Amino acid sequence: MKTSSWFNGLKKHLTIVLVLKALLLLALWQVFVKPFEVSVDAKAMANVISAAPNTVQMRIEK
Repeated sequence: MKTSSWFNGLKKHLTIVLVLKALLLLALWQVFVKPFEVSVDAKAMANVISAAPNTVQMRIEK
């Protein structure tokens, strides 16, 4: 299966954008998060993550 030239150009462009995005996120992490060595209360976060949202309701129609 042959791919057209615009698809190859799009693939190259998306690859460049994703690599730049990953590098930017890594740089932001290194500058703003890593130096502060933020501690996380594992028990409190587990409660927040596992809590069922109160605003979502499911209805089953018969």
